[in-house]
Amino acid sequence: MILRGLWERRTLSLVVLLIALVPIASAAVGPIYSAAARTTIARDAVRAAPLEGRGWRYTTNTGGIEAKVAAFTAGAAFTTRPVFGMEATSGRRADRRAYSLVWQDGQCEHVVVVAGRCPRASGEVMAGRTSGFKVGARIRLTSVLGMEVTEGGRKPAPLKVVGLYRPGPANDPFWFGRTLFSPPGEPADDKADALFTVPSTRTDTYLVTDAVDVAGDVKSGWTDYATVYIDPARLEGTDIAKLSAMQAAAEAAGAQSSDIVYSRVADMLKGLTANAGSLGVPALLVIAQLVGLGWMLLFQTVGDLVRARSAEIALARLRGHRRARVWRFALTEPLLVLTAAVPLGLLLGNAAAGAMVGALLPPGIPAGFPPEAAVAGVAAMFGGVLAAALAAWRTANRPVTEEWRRTPRRSARGWVLDAIVLSITALGLVELLATGVITDVSGQSSSAMAVPGLVALGVALLAGRALPVLARRLLRLTRRRGGLGPFLALRQVARGPVTAGSVVVLGTAFGLATFAVSAWSATSGDYEETARFHNGAPVAITVRPVEPERLIAAVNAADPGGRLAAPVIKVPGPPQLVASDPARLAAVAHWQPGLAGDRPLPEAVAGLPGPAAPRVWLRGERLRVRISHDPPPEGWGVRLFATLRVPGQLRPAAIPLGALSGRGARMSGTCRRPAGTPRASCARSRET
Repeated sequence: MILRGLWERRTLSLVVLLIALVPIASAAVGPIYSAAARTTIARDAVRAAPLEGRGWRYTTNTGGIEAKVAAFTAGAAFTTRPVFGMEATSGRRADRRAYSLVWQDGQCEHVVVVAGRCPRASGEVMAGRTSGFKVGARIRLTSVLGMEVTEGGRKPAPLKVVGLYRPGPANDPFWFGRTLFSPPGEPADDKADALFTVPSTRTDTYLVTDAVDVAGDVKSGWTDYATVYIDPARLEGTDIAKLSAMQAAAEAAGAQSSDIVYSRVADMLKGLTANAGSLGVPALLVIAQLVGLGWMLLFQTVGDLVRARSAEIALARLRGHRRARVWRFALTEPLLVLTAAVPLGLLLGNAAAGAMVGALLPPGIPAGFPPEAAVAGVAAMFGGVLAAALAAWRTANRPVTEEWRRTPRRSARGWVLDAIVLSITALGLVELLATGVITDVSGQSSSAMAVPGLVALGVALLAGRALPVLARRLLRLTRRRGGLGPFLALRQVARGPVTAGSVVVLGTAFGLATFAVSAWSATSGDYEETARFHNGAPVAITVRPVEPERLIAAVNAADPGGRLAAPVIKVPGPPQLVASDPARLAAVAHWQPGLAGDRPLPEAVAGLPGPAAPRVWLRGERLRVRISHDPPPEGWGVRLFATLRVPGQLRPAAIPLGALSGRGARMSGTCRRPAGTPRASCARSRET
């Protein structure tokens, strides 16, 4: 019988179904897109973090590293496979350098073997090419002893050099930012490049540092460690809580045991949680406004479906059925339509959110279906249930004669509900205006997201009241001209309370849509302007560090006219220094005169070129510096350095010249020169 009734009223039922799909789908889009946005924020934060901020280095000297790391990463599907290793540090007779004996799983794939091969057997090592060792040499470290006990005790185990290597890129994430190697071209005097070996060297040697701590744990001279990274491709917004829990466990490990977990994930998490948390309130406000608009739509349409059964409801009452049963009878068709609309609306919302994520967010961001989306969709449907319940109850309690009237009695629309809504709207706007939310141009206040709904609803309510009054003013005009259509339409608008409700719904919907389009247009322009401002130009191409001459030559070859590209070299600060060609910079750079004292870019860069001073070549053995300067503040010290460009090296060399003290003092000393720089004695004087 219910299905037969739906078929007889199929047009109205289909209209109600389609209208119910819109608020359900709109409400579901918010949580889905919000979850995808949180995933984007999380992945961008991890990718932008330094190496130490993308993972953890778990170290222990009590063994069991595999079990400890497994417990640390349990339940974290976003971590990479741990890279295990071990390390011991020792000295060598007649050598002031400290040596690190290291094994790390996959080590030979991250260095360049220049002679020999990688170690394969116990007691074999691979040394750095700048360490001074040759293939076939024997290295005896004072702390790494052989297992054989002689009359004089254990002797250092001979470690055979089977290969020489050159370090790979300094930013290789395999090493987790560690300084196992000296910078290229600058060998250190107190530390040599790491000696790489195999795990069996540990079992076939004895370290003199092996001991037992007060807790009874065996503390080996070998340090076991494992490096675990966060994989951005598998990280989602729902993993932020787990990420925070892992960082808390890492910090607790150092306080509760002798294990040490080194990481800078905490710094990354601060910005990540702040940015992700800022989505909560705005997303909730947007979803609430969409759900509220959906309720208004359903109140208008579901009631019509109930009123369409008024004749059947009247017959049920004439047959003597109780009001509760008549009420349930009146609810069956609307509830069936709304129940069918929930899964269809959620599917529609999921598809729409997926299209938005693909169009607006970076590639590879998944569009999942969080539980909040289903909750929002069901909440939007409850507006229709409430509307159906009220309409059915009103129909079940109306006199039967009123149900059979073709034209309903005219009833005045009350002001109580409108007055309450308008009062709440006015109070909300006044509160937001008084707290500076509306006038704040920073865009950092989440409460501003409530302004569009409040303004649209208030204007729509006033328009719903004003439209019937305006229609009555035009009634006389339609009696003499305009035809039958305007004559009937104006009278329907003037006397129908349903018309006022439609005006409220349409006014609110158009208000929210207008705000959304306007905000989208303004935001898109702001994004482009911000990108140009931060990049310094419409497009910025980042290249690996090269000699300035090579960079300038490449830019000149790509843009001979000097109007499309400019070479830029950034020196980290603070303050950050930027070096560029002033003429090319004036033609290419994105400039805002309002942020620079209303000075145009050509005028600003005109003063950049300094006096053309010839280069000074230092070839002697001594360096004398004469300085004129203002006295430093009380308690401050001044240290002098000479920065030299060395042919063949990318980075400049710095020679310390000592500290200035007193007035007119003359100090002298000997400066240690970096490799490739001239030897300098720091004799200098100062005059003011």
